[in-house]
Amino acid sequence: MRFFAWKEKFTQAGQIIFDNRPLPAFLCRVLASRGIGDSAAAQSFLSCGQPLCDPMLLRDMDRAVVVIRRAIDEGKKILIFGDYDCDGITATVLLYEYLEGEGADVCYYIPERIGEGYGLSMATMETIIASGIELIITVDNGISALEEIRRAKEAGLEVVVTDHHALPQQLPPADAVLDSAFEPEDSPSRYLCGAAMAFKLISALEQQAQGDDVQEMMLAQYGDLVAIATLADVVPLTGENRTLARMGLEILAQTQRPGLLALARNAKADLTTCQSDTVSFLIAPRINVTGRIGSVDTAVQLLLTQDEEQADLLSQQIEKWNAERRRLEEAISAEMTETLRQKPALLHRRILTLVGDDWHLGVIGISAARMLERYRKPCIVISCTDGVARGSARSVEGFSIIDAVTACSEKLTKFGGHPMAAGFTLAESDLPAFIDALEQYAAEHYPIMPVHVVNLDAPVSPEEITVPNVEAMSLLSPFGCKNPAPVFLLSGVIIQSVSAIGNGNHLRMSVASGRYTVPLLYFGMTVGEFPFAVGDRVDVACTLGINDYNEQRTVTVRVVNLHPVGWKQGEILRAQAAFEAVMRGEETADGTEPLTRQELAVVFRYLRDHSPVTVGTDGLYYILRRKMEGYSYLKHLAALQIMREVGLLAEPEPEQFIIVNGDKKVDLQQSATFRKLQRG
Repeated sequence: MRFFAWKEKFTQAGQIIFDNRPLPAFLCRVLASRGIGDSAAAQSFLSCGQPLCDPMLLRDMDRAVVVIRRAIDEGKKILIFGDYDCDGITATVLLYEYLEGEGADVCYYIPERIGEGYGLSMATMETIIASGIELIITVDNGISALEEIRRAKEAGLEVVVTDHHALPQQLPPADAVLDSAFEPEDSPSRYLCGAAMAFKLISALEQQAQGDDVQEMMLAQYGDLVAIATLADVVPLTGENRTLARMGLEILAQTQRPGLLALARNAKADLTTCQSDTVSFLIAPRINVTGRIGSVDTAVQLLLTQDEEQADLLSQQIEKWNAERRRLEEAISAEMTETLRQKPALLHRRILTLVGDDWHLGVIGISAARMLERYRKPCIVISCTDGVARGSARSVEGFSIIDAVTACSEKLTKFGGHPMAAGFTLAESDLPAFIDALEQYAAEHYPIMPVHVVNLDAPVSPEEITVPNVEAMSLLSPFGCKNPAPVFLLSGVIIQSVSAIGNGNHLRMSVASGRYTVPLLYFGMTVGEFPFAVGDRVDVACTLGINDYNEQRTVTVRVVNLHPVGWKQGEILRAQAAFEAVMRGEETADGTEPLTRQELAVVFRYLRDHSPVTVGTDGLYYILRRKMEGYSYLKHLAALQIMREVGLLAEPEPEQFIIVNGDKKVDLQQSATFRKLQRG
């Protein structure tokens, strides 16, 4: 079990009045932690009162409307050029459905992730020109397609760009360029996703035809798609995005689209009580998988069809691809685990970088995210095929991975991203130098590397965990980027019971504080991985929700992470950094602590007597530190490393320990780590 780093965002909170009623105190604390400290600010945020801005106010919207309306009226051949992620797919569907309804001669094209890649290419543009297309409208891409759009204009085509990605130094020479990135930082429209920009475009077209503000009417028809895209693309749920997501989720709960109904049915998702989690974890990933390992056209057809039988067949195909995605993830994870077993020094780098041959490009980003969570540091997963290396990176708060990649981009042929995620392409022969450059960049700019953290919004007491209080949390929804579901701290509770559920893959627990008992669910945690016993006192990072079962509503408390009471997080993180520095052969300001043979013997005997030990590095430390006074986390990491080096310790799975060659007499001086620590 990993004890993640926690970051408390606690803020003093006064009473907040909303709709003439006082909010629960714990909800006031959450709002205060998010900078909403008075009733006026709460009224604005919770009522979702941000009106939808006039689409005609967006830069170049007037020009886009003229170009597109003329093309419709004159019967010109229009191509919608989309993108293969959920945002790009829904944007394509939304715009195609509207233009077809207007009588336009319209078609769409979305490049495949593998083989074509993101955005317009020169080869694709030549095909478009040869096909007789007269107007190209890009959705969720196009802002960086300078040369491709220049070629289109030379060939006499009209081009309208709709995008939301960062602006390049030079804009493409399109007839109209719409991008939410043009908006000022404080604009409600600043962070609209690609589908939301497409929605603004069709709203402007309809508004021009009818002469009235038609956005709410248009949202009733297309809000389900806009909400899915807004949540899937992880744009900040502030300004118009919050309004679009909340109203769109209400529309999604009543959607009549056969494709969405079939997708939800096969995913076992209940759309009638649709929450942001339903979209983020069940609906959006299935749309995304068509661009990862399937065919994006399947997703487009699914969302467009009015035939229930066809919708069911298409959604069943998507379920098969989703199962294949999970299989590929597991296979790549197994290869990465084996790589780390053979090359454990990789774990001591500031940025964990794993390289494999022919890993599926559609899942390496997901794999990077999994490794980041496991090892608490930025992670890059790179797949090499035919001499070309393509990587996907995920980072932690406080370390901008796109800044790192940009600083080391001399040999890259393509790259892009944002502070928390990035992608890149380069020649495989340039890969070692690139990886070393990233590590050097991190060393120069981050002497102490940031780590993965769990943000805690507010403390909560057991007596506050009631159905009415948790129901009031729905005022904060929808949850997503810049408005995550609150994580609460339940402090100093005593474990009363622990039992396995879900075929042993999850835990049901109960904890007590005074006269209160709180039931907990800990998903993804097994009895074997759980280091705590009945009677132990722990701090619980948790989320709160409502469970409806047999017409009864109860509170569900889900564990995010646990700490032993008194867990000294700062010392742990410093020890981790110091140990990794020692393993890299660097000097460390914190110094090192000699590990005694007696301490090593205690560790060895515990592992031998309880093998296999499955509680992980942190869980094992929690157990052993109660057996030895002065046993620090740095000593703990060193003890495990020394036993690896002298051939006593094996790890058949990540965070599992088995003693091997236990009868063999070993010379500790054969361990480089033991010698380093002895020297101090």
